[in-house]
Amino acid sequence: MLEPIPQDLKLEVKPEDGSSEPEYDEASKVVRIPLSALEGPENKRRTKLVLFTCNKCGGRTARMVNPIAWANGVVFGQCSHCKVWHVLSAPNKKIFEEVRYKDEAGMQPEEADILGAHPGGRGGAGAGTDAAAGTPDATQGGDKQA
Repeated sequence: MLEPIPQDLKLEVKPEDGSSEPEYDEASKVVRIPLSALEGPENKRRTKLVLFTCNKCGGRTARMVNPIAWANGVVFGQCSHCKVWHVLSAPNKKIFEEVRYKDEAGMQPEEADILGAHPGGRGGAGAGTDAAAGTPDATQGGDKQA
């Protein structure tokens, strides 16, 4: 389910600190984006701002993502609070399922456990997204760490 964009959400330029990741301050409802996130050839692909809420810790995270991957591929994002990885967008289910379950039967048991492919559980990750992000959860599984 899409969450509405908060009415009092503000965007600010973040002072350069060597990181090109945006920050979200929930107390003041401010997204701080460093200029380096928007400059340079290596960052031209990540132009869509996504805010998501972690299903594990409830923390809110802002990330810049590739809009083409968002619309046609798979986008994963890591919670900035508890470091859990989430599927933020997976509109092309064939790509997602093929990658996720490609060789489940041929995996070594420890690989299957790491990837969440063990019998009795599908593994996976999920996170709620905001209207700024554009789509709801791609999966209904539990969270996993990478």
